[in-house]
Amino acid sequence: MCLRSAKATVSLAASRSGADGPGGRSTARRPRVVSGLLVALLAVPSTAVAQRDEFFSALVTFQKSLAGLYGDEGPALPAQLDAMSTALVRWDGEIRDAETQSRSRLQAADAQTKLQIHTLLASLYLERGRFRDTFGSIPGAPPFTG
Repeated sequence: MCLRSAKATVSLAASRSGADGPGGRSTARRPRVVSGLLVALLAVPSTAVAQRDEFFSALVTFQKSLAGLYGDEGPALPAQLDAMSTALVRWDGEIRDAETQSRSRLQAADAQTKLQIHTLLASLYLERGRFRDTFGSIPGAPPFTG
């Protein structure tokens, strides 16, 4: 799930937070959980998502040029590869910034906030294809063997 759809899901959940849960149980805790999750989602720089989009835009441009409509696209390919490489470096930098911000908050965080921070980091790692880091960021998760 990308960060944008996660924010939309949290927004939808917040709008439904007044309803009873399964079996008629009250969902009085839900607004606090939803608002906490929303704060955690908004705390992660949206630039990490922008860097992902920048990379995929460069990838699509490269792929289209690789097929070549006119046969003179060859000289542009190295520049497009450089654009992809630069986008990956920026994306990794934004993830490192998110890690630094999140890890500094972990020390004084309550259990719910810690879970939100770990989930957020895991989603960033997953989008970047860093599966070992994804599993490693979730306390109690089994080790990644793939």
